Amino acid sequence: MKSNRAWWAMLLCYVSLFGLLLTGTYASAPEHVKGDEDILGATLVFWLLKCIPLLLFIPGIIKKSHYAASWLSYMAMFYFVVIIATGAGIWMWLQVLTIALMFIAALMFTRWKKAEEQA
Repeated sequence: MKSNRAWWAMLLCYVSLFGLLLTGTYASAPEHVKGDEDILGATLVFWLLKCIPLLLFIPGIIKKSHYAASWLSYMAMFYFVVIIATGAGIWMWLQVLTIALMFIAALMFTRWKKAEEQA
């Protein structure tokens, strides 16, 4: 039961991170790019590049695998370091908060899921 709540929290943070990455990428578009179509196209390309590592975890998250959740927590720390190093702003802080919550939820899901499997 606890693991189910942690899985939902992890999933909510996981999906939210995709949206925050998209919004943050769009908000930090370069000044020299002209036209909404160019900005949107460049934003989507960079967003997909940022999301490729996260997309690898979709099958494991759907299966509620505690192994995938463990690896997702490691990847979350990578994103945490990269986002902190890139600069400040409201989108950065929202991403950092989401990543921290996803990390905690993934750790708790892993712990509780393993305990359920051993019982």
